[in-house]
Amino acid sequence: MALKTTDNSSNPDWAKSIKVLLGPTGDKDTMAEDKDMGDLGAIDTDALTIETADGTVLELKDINGKLLARLQQEPTVTINFTLLSPSETTRDRFWTIKEGGTESARKLKVVSLVQNTPMSLRFANVDTPGSETFEAPKCSVSMNMVYAANKGYTGTCKAVLMWPKRDEGIKSELFQFGVVPTPSAPAKTVVR
Repeated sequence: MALKTTDNSSNPDWAKSIKVLLGPTGDKDTMAEDKDMGDLGAIDTDALTIETADGTVLELKDINGKLLARLQQEPTVTINFTLLSPSETTRDRFWTIKEGGTESARKLKVVSLVQNTPMSLRFANVDTPGSETFEAPKCSVSMNMVYAANKGYTGTCKAVLMWPKRDEGIKSELFQFGVVPTPSAPAKTVVR
């Protein structure tokens, strides 16, 4: 079954409303609930990419070097994106931060740039009904802060997809595609 999606290749404005959401992975490595997902803010839509690195190939050869068996392991899938002027809340999703000082002397102290809590990731062009969505229930996320005079602070982010645990009765998926729903038509009022 194919998804019915909208072709946005000829629309230059389609990427302006792409939202990236991040939240803690749900119980049993399921997708985070909507209420737990946080919008990460403005992104550089030209820097949103999905990359796949081939998995390890294991080969079994006989004494003469003839290939007897070959096993292809799963690839590694990485989502790369750049956040523009990440907020304090967004930085807190990627790093361990402590607040110090008060009022005008307030400072955010970065304790660690590593966040080992598995996260769920979703991105979609929310203003374009019919466009594809992407959801990954379990990722390892990281963000490197970059400063450029013409852009200010940006966060170069990476989400490496991880396989959920395979428990009985729970289907395991690395990621899924969906479609941004079409808003419901308002109910028609019948006047008699």
